[in-house]
Amino acid sequence: DEQLSGIVDSLESAGLRLQNFRADNKVIDMSKEGNFLFEQLEQLRSEKVVADLNKRYYQYVLDYLKGKKDFSDIVAPSVVGIQDQLLNSLVNGLNELSIKRNNLLLTIQENSPQLYNVNAEIENMRNTLLENVGNLIGSNELVLSGLDERLSRIEKEVQKLPYIERQYINIQRKFNINDQIY
Repeated sequence: DEQLSGIVDSLESAGLRLQNFRADNKVIDMSKEGNFLFEQLEQLRSEKVVADLNKRYYQYVLDYLKGKKDFSDIVAPSVVGIQDQLLNSLVNGLNELSIKRNNLLLTIQENSPQLYNVNAEIENMRNTLLENVGNLIGSNELVLSGLDERLSRIEKEVQKLPYIERQYINIQRKFNINDQIY
């Protein structure tokens, strides 16, 4: 009876340690916890790849707009997988205006009022697109920063996982031994 009472006390103590450990580390099932963290890690990495691709495209458009005068061959955002309707319409509009300008140059003089109007439209569209791309770059930087922060946090959790898992296994083992003895 005394041995049984001592074992019950050990079992209760081990059970309490196991319960406290789970509560402190917010762990229910270690393998599920690890899988969940790795799934989150993969999802965030794929989101980061998309954000990096967007960043490179926005920078391409910015450099293109600052360095060229003919905008008839600018790559549309939908080609690289960016589904921003405003950006797409601005790029297409600038492209169309540039083609219109090139066609007008074939038939009229360079100092023509009609050509002047098209050039003014191109410049307005270019400025609007520059502003839009600048805003997109800023918001994309915030997204990238948030993704980097979340990735860092999850990677730290993943690094802690083996240590926490070892602790959990030791506590679980003691609990199981006491349970077997009981």
